[in-house]
Amino acid sequence: MRIIGGIIAILIAVWFYRTAESKGAEPFPWAFAGAIFYYIPMGLWTWLINPMLKNPHMTSSGPSMLAGLGPTMAGIVIVVLVHQFVLLKIKPPQNPGAGE
Repeated sequence: MRIIGGIIAILIAVWFYRTAESKGAEPFPWAFAGAIFYYIPMGLWTWLINPMLKNPHMTSSGPSMLAGLGPTMAGIVIVVLVHQFVLLKIKPPQNPGAGE
C-alpha cells in the first residue's frame, strides 16, 4: 500500500504543479502543498482511525479492507477538495493586451 500511496502523491504533486503553471502561480510550492495535503489526512487516519478499525472488540472479523485503503482514500478526497477550493480563490492570469 505504501508504494501505491507514493505513486499517488507524485501524481498529485504533478497535478498541482501543472495547475499552478496554467494559473501563472509558482509551481513548486503548489506541488509541495499538494503532497502535504495528501499526506496529512493519511497520517491522521492511520493514527486516529485505524486503531479503532483494528480493535477486535469493535469489529467481528478483524482488520477490514477499510483499514488498508482508508488512509489513501482520505488523502485523495481531501486533496481534491483543497484543489477545487484553491481554484475558486485564485485569479486567472491577465493578458496585458487582451482588453484592447
